[in-house]
Amino acid sequence: MTNLRDELPAYIPSLHKMLSIITREDDDAVDDLVQTTLVQCLRDIDKFDVSKGSFKTWVHIVGWQVAQKYKRAYVMGSNVVDLTASGDLTEEHDVPVEEEVIDVEATEKQQRL
Repeated sequence: MTNLRDELPAYIPSLHKMLSIITREDDDAVDDLVQTTLVQCLRDIDKFDVSKGSFKTWVHIVGWQVAQKYKRAYVMGSNVVDLTASGDLTEEHDVPVEEEVIDVEATEKQQRL
């Protein structure tokens, strides 16, 4: 899996753009989320399964999960966000479903009103 580790830096720009769009945070916060995503990918790289999709897709799914966890913590009013507190973000059962995304967006909209 060594060459997969070497591929990770190539995804930094696209992760940064994706996380910036999802979270609508400043560059410093997004940089922290990109770093958290890369650390999570390195930690769980052995769980990547080429038969389920490309490495690029897997990396971006991990990034999306990090962003959703960040947003849930932010929406709940937490000032301190520990993105790795609940353990492995790459487990199959941790992939958020559409309803969860809608709930987060609805909560954000209600808070703005």
